[in-house]
Amino acid sequence: MSAELLVGADGVGSTVREQLGIGFKGVDHSEHFLLADVPWDAPWRDDHSHGFLQEEGLLLALPLPQGWRLIMARSEPPEAPLSLAPFVERLTSILGEAPALGEPQWLSQFSVQRRLAQHFRRNRVFLAGDAAHVQSPLGAQGMNTGLADAFNLSWKLAFYLKGFGQGGLLDSYEQERRPVAEKMLYGVDMLSRASLVKLPLLRRSRDSLLKLAGSRPNISSRIFAHGQSVGCALSQFAAGDLWSGSRRGLAASGTIARRPVAGCSAEIRAHRAPASVAWPVAQTGSSPAFTAERTA
Repeated sequence: MSAELLVGADGVGSTVREQLGIGFKGVDHSEHFLLADVPWDAPWRDDHSHGFLQEEGLLLALPLPQGWRLIMARSEPPEAPLSLAPFVERLTSILGEAPALGEPQWLSQFSVQRRLAQHFRRNRVFLAGDAAHVQSPLGAQGMNTGLADAFNLSWKLAFYLKGFGQGGLLDSYEQERRPVAEKMLYGVDMLSRASLVKLPLLRRSRDSLLKLAGSRPNISSRIFAHGQSVGCALSQFAAGDLWSGSRRGLAASGTIARRPVAGCSAEIRAHRAPASVAWPVAQTGSSPAFTAERTA
């Protein structure tokens, strides 16, 4: 098979990236995560995501069309075979009674890395999505950032294949998207470190900050909006550059409307559970440390 252009969107273990010899530097986090999709009549609103920052570790409860997705962090790897027992134990400490979890529809474990490809392009081969960057699932940035990569790259490849634009057009993909990925990785890493912190002094500082943010909606909204940012910067490439640099020798004036990433107009609203404002975040009680809602 031969092709004029190639996009490596083949995941964290990208063969394309390895064959190109592009570095994928970063770190592996020490925490281990368990994930379960379970039917459950939870005591919280099912149109919000809920988080609990306990001394034992983070627990997230994310609503699904049927049931909940539960994600919890542990210091030690889980014992085989996987079961709901760790979730029952953690939720019991939160609720004060054992939850009636249904039969899991999905049960798995994973660990977290933070890595960024040294380059997103080599000649006419490009990297996008997890092949270019990988991060903690906290903040739900992985898929969003990958989709933004694809949107940025696709129209540029289409113009190039039609004969418009030279190397500068292809160069702009890495110039525009890698800084976004770098900033996203930094933000998600800070969020992960804050969520998974173990030292009591640092936990108390984090909890005090969350209580302060919870009592001031403008602060909490800004924190969550920053955490949800996928990098909606508009492409600076204009049609004048494309036409004057056309490989077909055409020349024309005018500009192409700069292209925002689809979905970037979504509004982010963050809600603080009122009952948790007066308590330490690492409390025993059924009120989540934070509750977030996203509305389009």
